Amino acid sequence: MVTPQLRFRFASATKVLTADAILAAALEQKLALDDPLLGYLPEVNNLADERLRDVTLRQLLNHSAGFDRSRTPDTMFMHAKTPWCPSELSNLEKVTLDFDPGARHAYGNLGYCLLGVVLERVYEEPFRALVERRYALSDYDLKFVDGPYLSDEVQYDFRNSDFYMENYYRYFDFEALSSSAGLTGSALGYAKLINRMLARERHPLREVEADILCSRERFRSCYGHVFNIYQRPDDPLVAYIQSGNLIGASSMVMVDNHGGVLVWVGNGMPRKMQEKMDKIKDIAYGELSEYYTLH
Repeated sequence: MVTPQLRFRFASATKVLTADAILAAALEQKLALDDPLLGYLPEVNNLADERLRDVTLRQLLNHSAGFDRSRTPDTMFMHAKTPWCPSELSNLEKVTLDFDPGARHAYGNLGYCLLGVVLERVYEEPFRALVERRYALSDYDLKFVDGPYLSDEVQYDFRNSDFYMENYYRYFDFEALSSSAGLTGSALGYAKLINRMLARERHPLREVEADILCSRERFRSCYGHVFNIYQRPDDPLVAYIQSGNLIGASSMVMVDNHGGVLVWVGNGMPRKMQEKMDKIKDIAYGELSEYYTLH
């Protein structure tokens, strides 16, 4: 039976938590968003691509650092292969960027793994322990997953997963995925935490960079500090969206310029994933637009 407390895997919706932790560190002057990434990785020196020296934390946040998983395989999700981030960062020396840093947006997971590393080094604390302490995750019944299913997790539907089934977690490193796709909990619990994040004064989660050409009228075109920004023509509602897809699981966080927070979770993955997820986003946007118009 579905209840408000039922646990789901948030997949990439986890990135909202990581982004908030980076932005909070910036507000505390622990770091600056325009700091070069390599300033936090002194062990990375002999670069195959000198453009890596130009990559900033801000670019990692908004997916403009130069990593494009449509061109180069996503190191965080390679079958039965341990990703080199976060434990073997010297491999960054071998990376060739797919485009110049800051030139465009290209969504991916590696950037958020690297942001997790930055947080660990700034606070001198493991990522999971850090965010548990700073966000009191247990108060919202939010937990990181190590792979195997937790006792109070929903049962997932794998009929559209093709190659992978219930044991898919054996082929991925969930510890490494902590800062990009490792969080679990209920939609209600995560919504409450995100609402608390947004209530902070001077909160920059919904800030948008204006220096990259993109279209708000298309999903996955414009990115701010984590969120994909979407707005229908002639509609005052601005939606800030982070979706997540994992084997057998789907999720979406949508916050808006009225202060609303919507978290949607699903225990399956449809065929034509992007198309179906975009439809869910569009329906949610339409319902919220109508609500705000009437209220």
